[in-house]
Amino acid sequence: MVKRPNSFKEPLPTKKPKHNLADEEILSDEAEDDNLENQDEFFEPEESPEEKRIRLSKELIKQAEEASGNNKEEVENILNQTALDTKGRLTIEIADNLNDHYEASFAKGHLLGVTCIALMPDNKKCISGSKDCCLIIWNLETMQKEHIIKGFRHDRKYGGHFDEIMCVAVSDDSKYIASAGKDRIVRIWDGQTYTSVENFKGHRDTVNAMKFCPNSHILFTAASDRCVKVWNLDDMVFMDTLYGHQSFIFDIDTYPGEKAITCSYDLSVRLWKTLEESQFVYNGHTQSIDCAKIINADHFVTGSQDGSIGLWKTGRKKPEKYFKDLHGGKWITSLAVLKRSDLLASGSSDGWIRLYKVSEGEIELKASVEAFGYITSLDFSKDGKYLVAGVSPDHRFGRWTETIKVKPGILIIDLDLSETRQAFINQFQNKVNFDNI
Repeated sequence: MVKRPNSFKEPLPTKKPKHNLADEEILSDEAEDDNLENQDEFFEPEESPEEKRIRLSKELIKQAEEASGNNKEEVENILNQTALDTKGRLTIEIADNLNDHYEASFAKGHLLGVTCIALMPDNKKCISGSKDCCLIIWNLETMQKEHIIKGFRHDRKYGGHFDEIMCVAVSDDSKYIASAGKDRIVRIWDGQTYTSVENFKGHRDTVNAMKFCPNSHILFTAASDRCVKVWNLDDMVFMDTLYGHQSFIFDIDTYPGEKAITCSYDLSVRLWKTLEESQFVYNGHTQSIDCAKIINADHFVTGSQDGSIGLWKTGRKKPEKYFKDLHGGKWITSLAVLKRSDLLASGSSDGWIRLYKVSEGEIELKASVEAFGYITSLDFSKDGKYLVAGVSPDHRFGRWTETIKVKPGILIIDLDLSETRQAFINQFQNKVNFDNI
């Protein structure tokens, strides 16, 4: 038997060097006092959370007073707006500035139907995914293709998607682009070079929807395998799987703080709170719920195959109200909300995109834009200038009622609301620096 060598042998004792008192420096009392004073400069007393909150609140009030010229009513108004924005309840009322009718510009490039779109945070570019397995990055100002991330059906060696792309998402800092679809692989791309960064495997069926958490690299994905998965792109790791839905999950939207809502073929909507490990279930609609979008911290909307849009409060399990016949009773295929505003858009197969004002318990039609074919996806630019729609001759999930004459592409609608929205932001938010409150 071979004896294992002992790698933890005690070191041999060594002789300690003798101290030479002549070489040692003897510090005077004055030198010790100087060192203590220097330490005080570097080690400031630690601020408690309560003290920090009070200090930041005083800074906020001071900024509000300077911005308003010590007008008490204006100070109160600014502070109220700041509090609402911090809680995610600030609503910028710009829907009343819409025109009655808009013209749209069409850009074609995909060979098959467009299934998903996502606008870049710079408000100048858009990414579209298609059944042709390709992603296209568009310049919204020139309406030209800037880059194509190619994929080929059944070609696993090329490096792109090898089956239909169903969803795409962009992080708020443009660092990452995520895409997925029927090949069940969540692909991460560099937001500047459009090169592959990472591929995640884990879903067992088609990935239908994905969304980044606001100001975060936490990515939620939802699939036909009835699961929601959470990924952390800072460390490129899988975090969690969320179970609850009883059928295919079709859409997802996210709140700050790693929270999300999902909708499903099982006629339910679920609010997931991952940090608290809890979920809240909402039931409504008579047919499959295909799309869901968050308006603010208190409200969200859903679109269904029954042709209705539901307006919900997060604290109630049933919708506040159903709005039917908005598209002549046709299937609601897509929804979009301009974040922190009262502007909502919906798409269907009836050849129209509708724009609404959302108020307390009401959805009011404000404008209509003519389109052709299925509006499979909608997204607003963050500044409110553009509304972009994905157009397809068939539904994103199948080809039951294909319209052969319709060409796949994106529809760009210039709403010209950026100045109105920015004026509101300048009026309240730019007066006060409340990022740390």
